Parts: sequence; C-alpha cells; structure tokens
Amino acid sequence: MKRFWTFFLIALTLNYWLPVAEAQDLAAANKFPAAGPKIEGPWLWIIVPTESPGGGLAAASGIDWLASASGGSVTEQQIATNGVTARSAVGDRDWTLGTLAPTGGNNIRHMVKAIGLANDFNIDDHVVYGSIILDSPQQQNTTMYVGSDDAVKVWLNGVMIHNNPIDRGATDYQESFPVTLKKGKNILLVAVYERTGSTSGFFGFADAAAYSLIVPLPVHIGAAQRPPMYWVDAGVIYALVGEDVQKFAPDVNNALSIAVDANGNKIYWTEGTGESVGTINSANLDGSGVTRVISIPAVPISIAVDTAESKLYWTNSRGRIQRANLDGSNVQNVVTDLPFPVDIAVADGNVYWSRLDGRVQFMNLKGQKVIRDISTDGFRCTLAIGGGKVYWTEATGDSSGTINSANLDGTGSTELASILAAPLSVAVDTAGSKLYWMNSRGRIQRANLDGSNIRNVVDGLGQPFKIVISNSITTPASPPATTPKPTTPVSKYDVNGDGTVDIMDVEVVFTALCSGNPPATPGELDVTDDGQLTIQDLVAVSQNIETSEAAAAPAFRMKLTGTQIARIQEQIDLLRAMNDRSLGVQRTLAYLHSLLTGARPEKTQLLANYPNPFNPETWIPYELATDTNVQITIYNTQGVVVRTLQLGHQAAGYYTSRDRAAYWDGRNVLGEPVASGIYFYQLRADNVSALRKMLILK
Repeated sequence: MKRFWTFFLIALTLNYWLPVAEAQDLAAANKFPAAGPKIEGPWLWIIVPTESPGGGLAAASGIDWLASASGGSVTEQQIATNGVTARSAVGDRDWTLGTLAPTGGNNIRHMVKAIGLANDFNIDDHVVYGSIILDSPQQQNTTMYVGSDDAVKVWLNGVMIHNNPIDRGATDYQESFPVTLKKGKNILLVAVYERTGSTSGFFGFADAAAYSLIVPLPVHIGAAQRPPMYWVDAGVIYALVGEDVQKFAPDVNNALSIAVDANGNKIYWTEGTGESVGTINSANLDGSGVTRVISIPAVPISIAVDTAESKLYWTNSRGRIQRANLDGSNVQNVVTDLPFPVDIAVADGNVYWSRLDGRVQFMNLKGQKVIRDISTDGFRCTLAIGGGKVYWTEATGDSSGTINSANLDGTGSTELASILAAPLSVAVDTAGSKLYWMNSRGRIQRANLDGSNIRNVVDGLGQPFKIVISNSITTPASPPATTPKPTTPVSKYDVNGDGTVDIMDVEVVFTALCSGNPPATPGELDVTDDGQLTIQDLVAVSQNIETSEAAAAPAFRMKLTGTQIARIQEQIDLLRAMNDRSLGVQRTLAYLHSLLTGARPEKTQLLANYPNPFNPETWIPYELATDTNVQITIYNTQGVVVRTLQLGHQAAGYYTSRDRAAYWDGRNVLGEPVASGIYFYQLRADNVSALRKMLILK
C-alpha cells in the first residue's frame, strides 16, 4: 500500500507540474518583458561536491566549495576577479567548455553530462560554477536576469552581486537586479547549487544591453618546427621562439600593427592613442629600448619597413599612405584620398595596400604612380610579400575566407586555399617555404606556399590581428639551455601533426568528412585503418583527446548551408543510432551539437515535427535567423488551442536536435492526454508565422 501511494503521488505531481511549468514560462515572459536572450556561451564550467543536503543550505553555509575541492589553491574570489582558462584544474577536475541551452528545466544537468563533467545523470549535492567574459563597448547601467534550480550566486568583476539560497525549480528567468557593466572586459561567475532532482540555470541581461562574449582558451603551441614570430592580440604584442610565448614590451597595450626590420634588428609598431591621433614606436628585438619614433595627427593603422631604402611606410585613418626615415624624420605623403586603406607592404619599388572594401592595390614609387588593382573581391584583406609574390587574405563571410597570391606586377592572381574561418593576417616564411596566417577562431595556421597541407600552429588566442616572421627574433627573456627532452612516439590520432591530440584534430577529420568532396584516399585521416573515412574515425580521434576537453564551440556564429547542416545532423543521427555511451561518442556528439548551436540560419522557418505520426510525444524543430521571442501554438482541426509553448526570447540558431527543439508531450493545457487525430502547430517568431500538420496515432 505504501508503494501504491508513493507512485500515486509521483503521478499526481507530474500531471500537475507540466501545466504549471508552462504557466511559469508564460509568467516569466510577462514579468520580464525587457529581458534579453539567455547567455548560451560557450561558458567554462566546473562541478564540485557540497555537503549533504546541498542546494539552499550549501549556498547559505558560506563555504567556498572551490577552495574546499582544491585544498585552497583555487577560490571563488580568484575566479570571480581574474577569470579562468579552459583545462585549468580544480582538484582532479578541469574547467571545461560547454554551451547552456536557453530552455528546459534540466539544462545544466544535461550540459555537464554532455561535456564529461559528470559520469552519470546524478549531480545531487553538488555546485556547478560557470565563468564567462563579457566585452562591453561602453559602461552600461543595465539589469541582469536569473533563474535557477536550486540556489544561485552571481559575481561580476570580483564582487558578489546576487545570492539566493533557495530550493526551487526553474524553466526561465525568475528574478532581476540592477548591474553595471564596465567598458571592456567584465568577468561573470555564476554558481548553481543542487540539492536533488533537476538542475537548471538561466542568465542574461536586458535586451538593450550590448556585449560580446570572450572565451579565454589557453594558448596551445604545436610541436612542429616553426620560425620565430610576433603577433598582436587585443593590443598586446607577443613573441614566440620555439615553444616559449612571452609578452613583448609589457607596457604596450594599444598596438595595432607590427613590422620587423631584420637588418636593423628592430621591431616597429603602431598605436592608437586617441580617436584621431597615434604613434609609431620601436624597440630592439628582445623588447628592450622602447622608443617613440613619431607622433601622428591621425591613427596609424598598419606599418611596413622598406629595408632597401631604410624607410617606414604606414596607412592612416585619414585615407593616406605616408612614409618617413627609420628615425621618424622627413614625413611625406605617398598617396592621399584613399577610401580607408588598411594593411600595407613594400617590395621592389612598389607599395601595396588593401582597402576596407576588399580591394588590393599597388603603385610603383618611381614611375608615374598609377594605382593598379590586384583584387577587387572579399573584405578585411591583409597583405604580405615574400619569394617574389604578394599574398593576401580575404574574409568571404563571418566564418570563411581565402588565402591568395599574385606576382609582384599584379598578374597571375590565384586562390591558394579556402578555410573555415575568417583569416585576419598573413606572413611569409621564405626560408621554410611556408605561409602563416591568423584566423577568427584565435589560431595561427600554416601551409605550403601553394596553400596545401594546412596545419594548426597556435590556438587559444583572443583577438589576434597582425603576425610577422623573422629568424632574427629573440625571446624577451630567453630561458637557459636545457637538455633536449626525449622524443615521444607520434600518435596516429594527431592528424594535424601539431604534437597534441585535441579538438583541432577532431575538426580536421570533421571538415574532411562533411566536405562536399571528401578525399578518395583518406590517408592519415583514416585512423581506424579500414580504408575509408567514416564517422568512426571522428569518434576514434575524440576518444583519444589527451585532455578533458570535450568540445569547443565556436566563439562566433557561422552561416552554414542547408547541405552542411544536413551532413552534421546526419552524423548526429548515426551516432545516436549506435546507442554507444563511450567517451569518444559523447565527445563527438558534443562537438557536432556545438557547431549547430553556434550557427546562424539564413531565414526563420518551421520544420516538420518528428516522429510523425507519434505517440505520445514529439519534437518540433525550427530555425531562427535573428534573436527573437518564440511561441508555438498547437490547434485541433476545429482551430481550438490545445496547448501553447512559450519558449521565451531565444538567440538565432538551429533548434533542430532533440535537446534544442520544442517538445510536446501530447497533453493539453490541463495535463490531459489528447485524442488520436490530426493537429496543427504554428510558430510565431521574428515577424514570421508558419503552420504545419502532425498526426497522433494511439
């Protein structure tokens, strides 16, 4: 009898909770009409145990559970103030990238399971911490919105701004409070304390708030041989010699572009010191002897060194190309009235430049000074000269681009490589016959001079722009010589040859697998040695990742074609059909889902539900081209509303997989199962209204 009443109460609770949860979603939408989309991330997550019972009591205890799990080496205050990078340890666990679904009453529990932070679905008496960096264009007084199951704490820039030690359920925002985002980087840390049952969290700001997300990944350097190089990342200059990355001239924080004078053993860089002023500076190659060469009544954008003539050339914000002696004397205008020249290079008596509108042009400095075009396509172009060629990048979209070359006289324009990220800068290693470029995924890549054999060299950069190469570069603080480390066998799963099996190897296999023209002979990508490239190769590489990293979602939104989406979904379906719970399969699923999460469709549309016919539940997929409020209404054949699913304000993306699509359990608003027959469902989002038909068979 006791068991009967237990099951009776559970059934009663479930039948009651379904309509109540729906009502809570609707109430949240009405209560917070100014709320913006939830922050999906990717965030960095860690999960640690609390005392039992957890939840509200754990939050109210005042115990720093990060410090408890790490023996005091990591604290909440440290992370809240300084942030954290992926794969940083807390005890025996690592901070791991994960995307938080904007809907559902169990989104945190699903997420930590998917990214490998929880071995099973039970995270009772645990606290889940999430860290992310928000980049605000200006100081903003705004409102933050929070919902949680159970208790929640929020820190912003090292200060706890919200604490609610409560035990409750949540499917949407539940409370709000005023906050101030400072201009620049803002470190956000959240903690959700779970007692038992479902675990969820929802975090966002007012819809009017403006910010972008920064995911702090650790710099990873491939072990393959490479020349010394400098690059600019978020205004800071870094030097890489061997495997040692160091900050060059630590006081430089506003660098825009750099150039190396190997003959004079100097590095030159431009800085914007105001809206319409800037400087050109120099230093020795080890970072010593920092000197201001010249102050300019315009922002100097890019710089180049003409070693043959001992001249500096630069572009500026007033549409000019100027030059001066290496000591900054004798400033002259070379070309004026250009429509925003960007990058610049000099060779063989010619000056080359790119424009913001995508043109690549050049002019002979000694002849009639006629401006000629090399390319008129693309945008955000950057330049480099080497080996009798001019090389340039073109961004063909938010997440795609090309590497190109031409002869120095502008003839023979050729596309060398097409890449799945926007290239931001290019450099030529003439001694090694290699091209190097930076891309919008925060990576430095390289290839042969013909664009073949693309490999990742460095990843985990934040906002990279300019890269230069010189074998004269020395590290700012060179380490003492050490005994060479014994070599280790090369793993066959290191398909990109950078010395580490990581998410970049997964990406290489995935790109080949889902390309429109997969290799007939897969070669080194066929890690399962079965003579063909299949989903099993992707799983095998994921299984052998050498860190706890599961999947790194892009930090920007891609525009994927319908064919690309179909191929990704096809691979997801294949993996699900395997019913395999191994680490490799779960990591691969997380990676594929991250691609769909970060993508942006061309248009908003409602798709066919699945399964159809169904009994008793179904999923309703859709795509959103813009951030918008989403509502799905289900009608019977008489046009009577059976159920309304208020999905709230959602970010643009593909809501097609089961963990993101709208879910209907086949019940009406009272929680009663509906009868067999035909039903209609309607999507209202982004000024779009679409209607489709579905069938219940019992």
